[in-house]
Amino acid sequence: NMLTHSTYEPATNIKTLETYVYDKNNNPVKWEFIKTGEPTLTGTYKYDVNNNMTESLIVDSQKMILQDRGYSYEYDSHKNWIKKTIKIAKQPLYVLERTITYY
Repeated sequence: NMLTHSTYEPATNIKTLETYVYDKNNNPVKWEFIKTGEPTLTGTYKYDVNNNMTESLIVDSQKMILQDRGYSYEYDSHKNWIKKTIKIAKQPLYVLERTITYY
């Protein structure tokens, strides 16, 4: 898993650093974007027991919410999701359904 990623733009003298934190299942749980030494964006993520993301929250340096998404799932008997509901600002907006054929 990538722990840090840094870039430098010589023309503008801008340095950026991204940091990542993972849980015991290697799911990213925190992401931070730092521009020229100042934290700019922070993302936090949560997962269910099947390692599917249930929450995604990205805020700026003033704690203003830029993205607030929630995900809920229905699973088949093999613990694969067959229905995923995506909520933005706690309102369900998208539903994805899939059919998995097992042989």
